[in-house]
Amino acid sequence: MTPEESARLFSAFSQADGSTTRRYGGTGLGLTIVKRLAEMMEGDVEVESEAGIGSTFRVTLWLGVTARQRPRQAMPVAIAGIRALVVDDNPLACEILTRSLRELQLRADSVGSAREAYAELDRAAAEDPYRVVFMDHWMPGIDGAEATRTILHDKASGSLPQIIIVTGFATEVVRQAAEDAGAVGFLTKPITLSSLYDMLVETFAGGGKPRSALPEATVPNLTGIRVLLVEDNAVNQQIAVELLTSAGAAVSIANDGREAAAAITGTVQPPPYDIVLMDMQMPVMDGHEATRAIRSDARYDSLPIIAMTAQAMAEERDQCLAEGMNDHITKPIDPDLLYRTVLAFAGQRVVPRASAAPREAAAAELTGIAGVDTTDGLHRVGGNERLYRAMLRQYAEDQADTSTALRAALAAADMKTAERLAHTLKGVSATLGIKRPSEAAAVVEDRIRHDRLEGIEDDLMAMEQATAAVIAAIRTALVQAAAPRSTDLSAVLPLLRRLEALLLDSDGAALDCLLEAQEMLAQALTPEEFAGLTREVQNFAFDAALVELRAIAARFATAVEGGDGAALSAALSQLETMLADGNGAALDCALAAQELLERALGAPEAEALLREVNNFDFDAALIRVRTIAARLAPTLSAQALPLDGGGLGGGDEATGLP
Repeated sequence: MTPEESARLFSAFSQADGSTTRRYGGTGLGLTIVKRLAEMMEGDVEVESEAGIGSTFRVTLWLGVTARQRPRQAMPVAIAGIRALVVDDNPLACEILTRSLRELQLRADSVGSAREAYAELDRAAAEDPYRVVFMDHWMPGIDGAEATRTILHDKASGSLPQIIIVTGFATEVVRQAAEDAGAVGFLTKPITLSSLYDMLVETFAGGGKPRSALPEATVPNLTGIRVLLVEDNAVNQQIAVELLTSAGAAVSIANDGREAAAAITGTVQPPPYDIVLMDMQMPVMDGHEATRAIRSDARYDSLPIIAMTAQAMAEERDQCLAEGMNDHITKPIDPDLLYRTVLAFAGQRVVPRASAAPREAAAAELTGIAGVDTTDGLHRVGGNERLYRAMLRQYAEDQADTSTALRAALAAADMKTAERLAHTLKGVSATLGIKRPSEAAAVVEDRIRHDRLEGIEDDLMAMEQATAAVIAAIRTALVQAAAPRSTDLSAVLPLLRRLEALLLDSDGAALDCLLEAQEMLAQALTPEEFAGLTREVQNFAFDAALVELRAIAARFATAVEGGDGAALSAALSQLETMLADGNGAALDCALAAQELLERALGAPEAEALLREVNNFDFDAALIRVRTIAARLAPTLSAQALPLDGGGLGGGDEATGLP
């Protein structure tokens, strides 16, 4: 800088380059704040600069020194001088950890990816091998768990290093993945010298045995915070609701921007929300328009609105901030970032809560679904295996017809709908760890947005094939997981009674009740019943949820009355045999049993089954029949249960529930 530029550098709202064409932005406040902070600490900030050469800044501070110095622990002889390799795609994190290891007397090097780590380990193996690797878990391409497995198994030769996983968010899923891959330890960022020293001593001085207790993931306390979630996608709704409610927040849902604006500007004032999480792409009214409508009323200037969008570009973030939003979260949502953002803008509303129950470990049957990164997907739902299973089931139902609907929208020149369908498939797939359909949908979305439709059919076909393949894998995995289990109707009835009582009282604990019983209900109810009941309870539409619940009670009664149970069992058995044999007479069998199927299953599922059989999609139909049979097995054997008033057991005439 020139002397003139240096002289005005510490003035508020001043830039060294004040032209309208300057390369760098900013408000011109940063150095002013630094100087004032230094002066408050009886120090100063100085600059020496030469135009075209460079600048040197010096900050002088007065700092106290503790009376007692903590004695530095000596590194055991067995550890001092060993080689360590740091693997992290973040250059700053790499540098900090490498420097800390060198301070602890290790010979440390670093690389930025798993592939670079493979090459470096191979190069060093012959002469001076690495004894320990600090592997970041969340890396693009090949994550830490996969890299660990490759190093310890696929590349097993000579002396293998001890591998310690490093991560910024210690979920149960990440910890389990680290252990399964063979890691001997686990460190959570930020890493202190003390924790690093302890880990090294325990790993090497203790014989290198795997640690039995890895750090527990913690869910922050959001109790007392009232959240308005504005989101049109059911999968994203359920994930966000589960993450937030598991931390104690009270969540209300608006399905589009118009509902959100009405909820905030309605008759209840001030609005009963402490923070708004606003999706950007929605039908009826998008997040941009909704935010402008809310911000047009000065009463809501202080209400935090956080944008949620799959667009990570700076232009999108700048637009959100310019329209009055307070911050921006990129989808698929990282639970840790979601929690930190909510606390940053509404943390003053938090009240103490009782200690939470520990999370369940991930079920083994979810780890082998082709095309699904279950580790990433479970991370996105906070490690909640029950929720993730339900989300996969819903994905298979909701996204099966996306390609057909998208083609229809393109044929009708409805580009807005076509883009939204591709955008939804992209976002939901990424959230659940389903990468190929997400990537294919992103290509289609980009083509539609930029009006590059020539040759789009090839991309549509790629998206359709990727989606169909993963949906088939999901359905197979979920059926196999559910096959050995059946739901005892005597266990379902108390759950339904409890849920009914909570709904009648308009008690928000109905959502907790539903989530706790989610796995059992998902087996006992049809997908349509389960999705409908879940949606109404999550939206706090308790009257509508009661209607759904009473319809379910009526179906349970109908399924076992008048000998339908035996007839239905026979029909399903015959249909399963024909489908397994590829017998075209399966269609005649299904049509003959249509009325019985509609009474027992409900019209939507019966129609879905008939459609699959009619289209000769026997594999999908066979999976559906076996799922229905497993789900209804206890119901079909429950004909001895007393029924009264068209409901489940002798109970209240108004509800049909015992």
